[in-house]
Amino acid sequence: MYDSRFRLLALCLLGTFSLACGGPAQDPCVTDPSSCNPAGVTSYHIDFEDALSTVNGPPIPLNDGKHISQLLHGDPKIVNNISAMVGNALQFNTFSGSTYDQVSMDVRFNKNSYQITFDFYGATTVTNDNTFSVVLGFPTIQKLVFSIGKIRVDQPHTGIDGEITTKAIGNYADGVRYLVELNVDMTGKTWEIFVDNVSLYQGAITADADDLKNVRFVSGAFGANKAGSFVIDTIDIRETP
Repeated sequence: MYDSRFRLLALCLLGTFSLACGGPAQDPCVTDPSSCNPAGVTSYHIDFEDALSTVNGPPIPLNDGKHISQLLHGDPKIVNNISAMVGNALQFNTFSGSTYDQVSMDVRFNKNSYQITFDFYGATTVTNDNTFSVVLGFPTIQKLVFSIGKIRVDQPHTGIDGEITTKAIGNYADGVRYLVELNVDMTGKTWEIFVDNVSLYQGAITADADDLKNVRFVSGAFGANKAGSFVIDTIDIRETP
């Protein structure tokens, strides 16, 4: 029999954030735009090395360009020297903590193009039911997904019950540090994805992408085998010419 609990988790992993996922029913940027980016942040550089980044503690949300903006769900934690990830980094751990984690960087820079980069590392995720997504918060979301050794793009959909087109673009291995780069062209309505400086995908973004509200990192376990974790570090979000 279909288990509604798995459907609920699947909906959360789409990158939407509703009361069912343990948070507000609507992006607060929509209801109160002044609440997003009040400090006038125009770029992010987050390396989890500052005095507020305590090892084994949660990431501290601040709108200063040096920290995440919001801890939306779960219990991701700051770790130190995890294999190839030297120094502090942020771990989404699905076997000893929450099975669904989500953090957000509010953008709202109102720029024409963006570059988003971060270091990525997976541990025991290739053989387990773990998913890590980079969610671009346009009115209709775009997603880059790492899951069970595969890298894919989830094309625009119009809501929880909308159509999702999935395209496989590459593979990843556990225990390897990757540099991930997303270049988003708001004017041309395109985005390009690089892993370790190799272009894996270039295609259209949603037609309603006139404003990038946020960039979210979402991790979850959607099956019986949850023994895995994802680690990210050195998050940069900036305007590009």
